[in-house]
Amino acid sequence: MTLAAVIWWAAPAFSQDIRINEILAANNTIFPDNVDFDDYSDWIELHNITSSPVELSSYFLTDDLEQPLKWKIPEGASIAANGYFIARADGFDAAPGQSYTREFAPWDSFQTRRFHASFKLGGAGETIGLYRMNSPVQSNSLLPLGSVWKYLDKGTDPGAGWTDPDFDDHAWLSGAAKLGYGEGDEATVVSYGLSSSRKYATTHFRIDVLSSGDYRLIRNGFAVTGITW
Repeated sequence: MTLAAVIWWAAPAFSQDIRINEILAANNTIFPDNVDFDDYSDWIELHNITSSPVELSSYFLTDDLEQPLKWKIPEGASIAANGYFIARADGFDAAPGQSYTREFAPWDSFQTRRFHASFKLGGAGETIGLYRMNSPVQSNSLLPLGSVWKYLDKGTDPGAGWTDPDFDDHAWLSGAAKLGYGEGDEATVVSYGLSSSRKYATTHFRIDVLSSGDYRLIRNGFAVTGITW
């Protein structure tokens, strides 16, 4: 898998077909996004300098050059010949035609009309990168569906080192995924305490993952904080 860096902020674009043309951060007055999420969100504009349309599904935008694949431009996106493409940098990670419920009055359902990147821009300045993937993105599943997890759902602190491989979790409960609070689609129901209005702040999960490549046993743990299911 190889990456080709197309352009960074304030760097020359050389002979690349697609360029970062304009960036607006800390926006509160210009070009409102009054059909999808935020009224005044930031944006990144790309320009196709060629006389042919360019398909964008192999392109990625990022505000962290150490994470070049931070936001993949969705399938089906393209720029017309000598045209422009705008992504709202508002953190929503959405493409046109997706269904959402508005988070403010009138709290109605709507379908998105614009592209929305998974990150926001910093008003104090930062670096923006546009990357192109030379080969298709490949995904590997580390855990099969229905994997069995160890979990601590008592609302207590498991103590230091609970994510370490040698941590003693024999007293923890175990159950197959999907784990949840009992909405009807779980394989394992996790306790949230005595009151649904005052759920435990944190539930802890651990699992052993067997790597098929070199057969190393990798143990990992994470905590889910502020569960509101």
